[in-house]
Amino acid sequence: MKLVLSILVLVFASKLGFTQNKIATDSLIEWNKSIKLKWTDFKGNPPEDKNITIAETQCYVKFIEIYYDINNVPKFTIKCYFGKNQSWSIVSDLETLKHEQLHFDLWELVTRKIRKEFSELNNENEKNISVYYNKYSELMHYGIELQNQYDNESYFSEKGQNYWNDKILNGLKELNKYDL
Repeated sequence: MKLVLSILVLVFASKLGFTQNKIATDSLIEWNKSIKLKWTDFKGNPPEDKNITIAETQCYVKFIEIYYDINNVPKFTIKCYFGKNQSWSIVSDLETLKHEQLHFDLWELVTRKIRKEFSELNNENEKNISVYYNKYSELMHYGIELQNQYDNESYFSEKGQNYWNDKILNGLKELNKYDL
């Protein structure tokens, strides 16, 4: 049974495209409330057809550690990262930088929601790794929808941007228990 669960964890981690290897800090920035993005962190190249957008922030929700407790309940350490080499901008104004920072904050919020759900599953002694995978997938889809909604409601709208600033920052505060 433990071998089957171990194989499922490997499949789970590989399906997500995550590894348990050390994170390369020269290409990724771990989310931290005390560290804000700078334009020098955006090292990627914009696509040739850059008429669509002026900046892009690439964030990752990574499984850093997966192990089992003494009751064979899977435990996860999950972190949110900014991908320097995949993020880019063709502008350097403060408003756009704040907008891009909020994308990073939004993904930290999603990461905390995943941690919360996994913690609740752990408290229920859930051993089925598929249940965790399904919850993760559901919340990642939620994050993509949330990110698209954020862009749609905040572009060229100070009122929209302020609304989202409050929404994301309040969400982070509500889930402060799940900050690492």
